[in-house]
Amino acid sequence: MFEIASVEYSEGGTTCEGCVATSQSGRRPTVLLAPDWVGLHEGMKAVAGRVAELGYTCFGLDFYGKGVLGAP
Repeated sequence: MFEIASVEYSEGGTTCEGCVATSQSGRRPTVLLAPDWVGLHEGMKAVAGRVAELGYTCFGLDFYGKGVLGAP
């Protein structure tokens, strides 16, 4: 089982909301997850969770800003 927490950060005046997924306590190697063109949607958060279940900490980036997703 894994846990996902939202993490707010700012870049160039834009507030972003990434996520951190973990499944074990203690220090673990970290994987940086760059989402597809849509952004950090629920499917990408599920990918972060699967990576966490493999024993890593996974940080999912937010490219567009908090609450913003890419459009086709």
